Amino acid sequence: MKINEKTFDIALLMGAFISVIIAVISGFVNNCEEMQDKAFRLHILANSDTEEDQRIKYDVRDYILSDLSYIFRSCDTKDETKQLAQRNIQLISGKINDYLKLNGYDYRAVCTVEKCRFGTRKYGDYTLPAGEYDALKI
Repeated sequence: MKINEKTFDIALLMGAFISVIIAVISGFVNNCEEMQDKAFRLHILANSDTEEDQRIKYDVRDYILSDLSYIFRSCDTKDETKQLAQRNIQLISGKINDYLKLNGYDYRAVCTVEKCRFGTRKYGDYTLPAGEYDALKI
């Protein structure tokens, strides 16, 4: 069987195209894995899908970011952050539950440090790819 020059050129172009796609995908996958190794995330679940519970979830997030950020101020790495979260889990949980009670909410939060699945999330100009991340889960 003889391959004509046009068929050969098309096959060569397809091979080059596939190689570029594989290289791009590999780079993206490596970047995603690198981000998962470097990021410790905050994962807050609302008590329900109601508008009020969703608002409470964001109130708790804002409380953590403003009033509890001092706990993590000295952290330079994901591992340091994860260890501090684990060591301070009772303090964090207590503060969040005090906040909920003070604001009239009749339920409590449970805090854990665990791997959580996240979708792709954009924070301003910064994007964290979907994947499993170590997280403070509330």
